[in-house]
Amino acid sequence: MQPGLGREEVDAEILSVLSKSDQNMFIEDKNSRFKSGRGPVGIVIIKLVGTVMTPSVVFFKWATAMNKLRSCVRFFVKMRHDRQVSAVVVKCYDDSINLFHRVKDCGVILYVGKIAGGNPSGVGAEYIFSTQGMYGK
Repeated sequence: MQPGLGREEVDAEILSVLSKSDQNMFIEDKNSRFKSGRGPVGIVIIKLVGTVMTPSVVFFKWATAMNKLRSCVRFFVKMRHDRQVSAVVVKCYDDSINLFHRVKDCGVILYVGKIAGGNPSGVGAEYIFSTQGMYGK
């Protein structure tokens, strides 16, 4: 999103992004920014091709590193036990590779590989992680 947008423009941009996806999930976690101590920290935008899921996540600016890690681990645990998902394929770039390697260390996803120059900007690599769902087991 562009900095300096008004509330209506932000809402319109979020709706346009969400309308292009097959499923969406809001992520809630513990965060001191909320009076109740818990609130939304991001949105997962999911594309489905058959039973293969390709999620991407947009974290809000107040999401901490721990919010991001816990949210990703919980999401992948949920997807591993989903009977309508055969595989979850995650593509990330240099800016988020450390997060997904930490998620991998938690044992919920596997590192598949690296595509050198795979970043759409042309600078940097694309990294692929995956996990298997319960469909067909």
